[in-house]
Amino acid sequence: DPVVAHGGALGASALARQPREAAAFDFVNQGDVLARSAVAVLNGGLNTVMDALAAGVPILAVPIAFEQGAIASRIERAGAGRRLSRILLGPGRVAGTVRAMLADPSAAEAAGRLAAEIAAAGGTARAADIVERVLATGRPVPCETPETGIENAA
Repeated sequence: DPVVAHGGALGASALARQPREAAAFDFVNQGDVLARSAVAVLNGGLNTVMDALAAGVPILAVPIAFEQGAIASRIERAGAGRRLSRILLGPGRVAGTVRAMLADPSAAEAAGRLAAEIAAAGGTARAADIVERVLATGRPVPCETPETGIENAA
């Protein structure tokens, strides 16, 4: 069943217009919801996108501001989801796109591959280690990618 997390932005009249099968909350534990999700419908903010991809969940991105359009384009290019314009948005279009994503496993497969890459990269713990080393030494930290063995400076 759909879960809507609205950050307290929906009033009583907007909540009354939500589909009966949708559960609406001010806030949710995003990790718990994503762990049970088949598709995430998001605005394309980087934190939520990375959380969804780390959970292996394909994304339907509806950008609303700033860098979200570019992030949505990257999601599509990676094959991990689709993008809809908020200008042309409607309940039927969202529902149809989600149904199409559920019927075609390619986005879920791509999201699963990205989840494995994110896990192999070491996540936030590895990122914190890199930042601490750079701050302590003032020098780049060599990082080897598993696929190529090529060293990159982080």
